[in-house]
Amino acid sequence: MSDQRILIVDDEPALRRSIMRHLRRLGYQLFEAGNGKEAVEQFAQVGPDLVLLDVMMPVMDGVTACETIRTLPGGARAYIIILSAKAEIKDRARGIRAGADTYQTKPFEPTRLIEVVEQGLAIAARTKKATNDPLTGLFNPQYFRPRYQEELARAVRYQQELSMILVHIEALEDINLQHGQVIGDQTQILVAGMIEHQLRKTDMAARLDEGEFVLMLPGTDLAGAELIRSRVEDRVAHYDFVEAGKVTLNWGIASGKTEGENLLSLAAERLEG
Repeated sequence: MSDQRILIVDDEPALRRSIMRHLRRLGYQLFEAGNGKEAVEQFAQVGPDLVLLDVMMPVMDGVTACETIRTLPGGARAYIIILSAKAEIKDRARGIRAGADTYQTKPFEPTRLIEVVEQGLAIAARTKKATNDPLTGLFNPQYFRPRYQEELARAVRYQQELSMILVHIEALEDINLQHGQVIGDQTQILVAGMIEHQLRKTDMAARLDEGEFVLMLPGTDLAGAELIRSRVEDRVAHYDFVEAGKVTLNWGIASGKTEGENLLSLAAERLEG
């Protein structure tokens, strides 16, 4: 079975089943939702590579769902296909403006849909390779840094708190020397997973360097950042790393919403150790 994930969103169960039947033959992991709200919730849980998204749905329409998905962690790199019975140019333009990658009208030929899905998955795979750290699956520095500048500008504009947490695995070099690079890499993967487990939908994390991670927390003050830090630290402290032995983390935290502040540099200055 392929490790690529597809989320199929439509309020017509029969159409969802039909699409899933065609795509299941190709071995993809399939998930479904009956409206835009369910789509957003499912996306946050399973992080699909591609979303097939109907427009006209109850609770939350597809256009709103598309806009919301793009704000979620992983939402920027997912490939989104809008499905709609409306074929007018203005309807297509509305879907593209909302963040969709392409627009397909209903009814559609199954072979054509499969072709579009496979093209979309190929693009999503290239995007993921360009934005994600290959070891941990977190974002890489090249993707993180422009996102950080965007969030910093947004915090200043709307006077909303933004917090940055730098995390450094203490003595990772010693772990590599004593137990080997494989154990050192495994330690980083485990710590990255514990960090990711504490993230909310609006947060993001990246691996900046060997043993160094950053968490970006929009709308979070210093107290909120400290709470997340303590949760990650508690998980690491109580986890049995077996081969690597006891693992400890160093922290640097900064919060603010003032123009000219470099929260990332400030967090680096406050890094313990």
